[in-house]
Amino acid sequence: MLPTAEPPFDPIFADEPLLIPNYKETIISTVGLPFYADITRPDEVPADERERTIDLAERILRAGGVRTGFGHHEEVRTSMEAWAPNADEECDADSGYWRSHVLLMSPQEMNFGQLDGEPEVRYKKAKTVLAWARECIDSDVLQEIERSQAEDIKQAWYDAAEAELSQREIEQFAEDPPEALDGWTKLDADYDAVTVAYVADNHGTPSVAAVFEG
Repeated sequence: MLPTAEPPFDPIFADEPLLIPNYKETIISTVGLPFYADITRPDEVPADERERTIDLAERILRAGGVRTGFGHHEEVRTSMEAWAPNADEECDADSGYWRSHVLLMSPQEMNFGQLDGEPEVRYKKAKTVLAWARECIDSDVLQEIERSQAEDIKQAWYDAAEAELSQREIEQFAEDPPEALDGWTKLDADYDAVTVAYVADNHGTPSVAAVFEG
């Protein structure tokens, strides 16, 4: 039984969490591994809420075109620069907060959706992008982008779990080759260079597969 847990990420634009509690363990057990299997986090999966926020902001910047209504990074910059002063009026703690972070972003960052800088700087830029997007991009589009992020995270874990399962099967086969496997029967090759061999019937013709010592 899986341990109880909170949803891994709070929704930003979606109405409810897009990743269920223990989603990683559920995926791991679905492919046939114990849910507690130690699998290295894929590079595509954000390590924490901050990385997830940065990734979502970059996805929004990369979306562009018809989806967001901004076909060019200069349109994005123009929109952000127009939005920031009004948003700053509601930011009592720092009246120039949003504008300062908009100005920190280069056209290249906006065009290619790759926020530069130290983690804290990237996070502040990402929060700026999300605040702007909430006001200037249709909510349905933002929810779609966030759902896509969640699906990509799940797929990355699924691929990693599948790869781990395959590796374990290979290691198990090397350690203890089974007597039969998918229609193939273990064969005593009686040859020192052959680690293991199997024979199968291929439409009446015997076929042999062998693993040789490296």
